[in-house]
Amino acid sequence: MSTTISFVAEQSFSKAIDGVVSKTGFYQSKSEFVRDAVREKLEKFLYLEKDLVEVQKAKKRLQQKAVFKRNLSYKERDALAKAFLKSR
Repeated sequence: MSTTISFVAEQSFSKAIDGVVSKTGFYQSKSEFVRDAVREKLEKFLYLEKDLVEVQKAKKRLQQKAVFKRNLSYKERDALAKAFLKSR
């Protein structure tokens, strides 16, 4: 059984996916590329789920102790998470 998931993406993002699909021939469509990318991300998340939960707990503890002047970007959060996991 399948379901449809829709999302809005920046034009440059969509064009980049088009480029991968057309240049490599590895994927039949953008949908197939996105499905594969989401599947890969889910597999990584499920593998690291316990550690990611610990990262979230540590983040909450840190937020209680410090006041951030801005929200962290995805790259900054990923870097902090990777540093945390390496330290374990």
